[in-house]
Amino acid sequence: MSYQNLKADLTGLVAELNKYSDEVMADIDREADKIANNAKKRLKETSPYREHKEGDSSKHYRDSWKKKKNKRKTRFGLSEGIQVLSASKPHLTHLLENGHRVVLPQGREFKKDDAKHFVGAKKHIQPVQEEVNDSFLAAVDEDS
Repeated sequence: MSYQNLKADLTGLVAELNKYSDEVMADIDREADKIANNAKKRLKETSPYREHKEGDSSKHYRDSWKKKKNKRKTRFGLSEGIQVLSASKPHLTHLLENGHRVVLPQGREFKKDDAKHFVGAKKHIQPVQEEVNDSFLAAVDEDS
């Protein structure tokens, strides 16, 4: 086999591998988008909300979940990702997920081990995150 034939064969092989790689990445991007949409939907369903006395509910936090596509540079090149976040209430995610102490009016002090001044955790992000991780890994395994 001559050098020219070998070079032509390798060029064709590289082109086929690039085409295959692009197809796999497109499939993964489609699956990631679908999984992110499902995550956003699940978070909107499972996020806590406050019931008001007159029966009306405040669902601002519940309705604030959005999907955002990110691009960032890594040492391997440009990396794309999808983030599901609470767009209008990002400061509440940690407080609701992990619980927090209640802020008392000025001049009042907490008593040691006073449980009534603590808002309990409402785990709603972690179960969805675990579900998303499992779904994504299953989708990637399926494609490969």
